[in-house]
Amino acid sequence: MSEDRRSPQIGTSVYSRKRKWSGKTAKSKTANKLLLLKDNLIVTQSVENRLREKADKEVPEKISLKIYYFFNGGGSLLFFWVSGIFVVRPISDVFSPFSESVFWLVLAAWYGGLPLAVMAITGKLSAEPSKEREKLIDSKVIELAEQRERIIEESNRFYSSPEWVLVREQVIRSKGKICAACGTKIIYDYDLTVDHIHPRSKYPNLSLSVDNLQVLCRRCNSRKGAR
Repeated sequence: MSEDRRSPQIGTSVYSRKRKWSGKTAKSKTANKLLLLKDNLIVTQSVENRLREKADKEVPEKISLKIYYFFNGGGSLLFFWVSGIFVVRPISDVFSPFSESVFWLVLAAWYGGLPLAVMAITGKLSAEPSKEREKLIDSKVIELAEQRERIIEESNRFYSSPEWVLVREQVIRSKGKICAACGTKIIYDYDLTVDHIHPRSKYPNLSLSVDNLQVLCRRCNSRKGAR
């Protein structure tokens, strides 16, 4: 499918938006708009979100960063609260076996002070690795966007080629203007599409094979996608 490449208004003039990352993809709830990733590379907000999700999965996350995220994201509270059941009393007995005040002091430190201290430390330790990974994800998004643009350009060249125009006409003449999926007679030309049964992206050798082509109405073609 072709798409409108015109850009009436660009949402951002440069791709340097600040995002906070916790190993998860940030999803924007703002209205869809055009974004300029780099010179002459424009995508919509929704496309950028999809590319970022893919980039987040493809860019590896260091084990140390996962540990930082765990403790900084509440893992320290879980660790100290569970372990406190077994260690608070023995620790307080070591310092003063007969003093309840020591027990309550150790209890407060174990359940309150230590988790907060660990969260603060791991937060600082994870700041730099997190920024480095964010930069890698930004670069990956641009790489995926460039790859997507090349695919679109190649697709536009194919569907405007004389070979495709000729094969498309042959399929329509031989198979008629009947949707192969729903059986509806297609009246209007804008509703008439010729579809690759096996996606061209996965089976490029079958791109111009008549046996791999079928007539579909636009609605059924949209439902089918590239499955």
